Order: sequence, then C-alpha cells, then structure tokens
Amino acid sequence: MYIFYTMDSSLLTLSSIFTRNIAPSKGRSNKETSIASRIFVIVLSLAGLALAYKPPATILQIAT
Repeated sequence: MYIFYTMDSSLLTLSSIFTRNIAPSKGRSNKETSIASRIFVIVLSLAGLALAYKPPATILQIAT
C-alpha cells in the first residue's frame, strides 16, 4: 500500500494540531486563536513554496 502526502493534507493536519492543541494552551481567546492559526498556515505554505522552488535534494538522494 502506498501512502502519498500532499501539501494540502499536510497543511490541514498541521493547522488542526496547532488550532486544537497548541494555541488554546496559551490562554488565547477564540479570535486570537483563529488569527494565529491563519498566520501559522500562511507561514507553512510559504515555507513549502520556498522548498518547492529550491529543493535541498531529489527524492532519490534524500531516500538513500
């Protein structure tokens, strides 16, 4: 069985982790948590885009 991860599923998972586990533990209101979560997703998206433009290595090189 092959498992493929795409950027959208990774962003969804990481944003859910951040929104449900990390942000509420800081004692923020719902509005602050929502804004922080959106900023977090934007930062992750930009990091993924930067890696896509200039990858550190090919998949084969990373796997070996």
